[in-house]
Amino acid sequence: MLEKINIYRRLVKLNDGQAVLLRPLVETDEDNLVALFQTATGEAKRFLRSDVSDEALVRSWAQHIDHARALPIVAEVSGRVVGEVFLHFGRRSTRHLAEVHIYLEPAYRGKGLGSIMLKEVISLARQAGLQYLLAQIVLEQHEAIKAFQNLGFKMEASIRDYFIDAEGQMHNVVILMLQLHPEMSHYEF
Repeated sequence: MLEKINIYRRLVKLNDGQAVLLRPLVETDEDNLVALFQTATGEAKRFLRSDVSDEALVRSWAQHIDHARALPIVAEVSGRVVGEVFLHFGRRSTRHLAEVHIYLEPAYRGKGLGSIMLKEVISLARQAGLQYLLAQIVLEQHEAIKAFQNLGFKMEASIRDYFIDAEGQMHNVVILMLQLHPEMSHYEF
């Protein structure tokens, strides 16, 4: 499946009927990606792992796409990127899983876009033969945790003071996992 990711396109409808195109991130999305992350509020930025106000960093995500390491999918409306979801593939001993990261423009939250995008990457991960998806979410992000759980992710661990924000405040993180091919599991946790 990942060999054909460059031709992947999916037109979806949101709860309000609006059409959104899901497609892979491409190099020419640099400006769109910067614009997307400029919509991040202080609270959203606080819990993102990367400093999305660093334009050079955000541009580099579009400039250095490596489908062997990550699968970035964007949501596009009228030529504008309004959301992105990344699967970061594990390597060597974690090559059977990928970590999920998602960000939506605030105006597109609560319309079903996040769930649609997560369902799409779950499907793509299954097609790629992965066994697990993993999400690390700051414990205070109750809505995000609930959204992942609604899609079948199970809370596997809680780690005290694992995340430190820009102000130096530490936060607990929960690890959520989704088993993609339960019939293939050899291990019980």
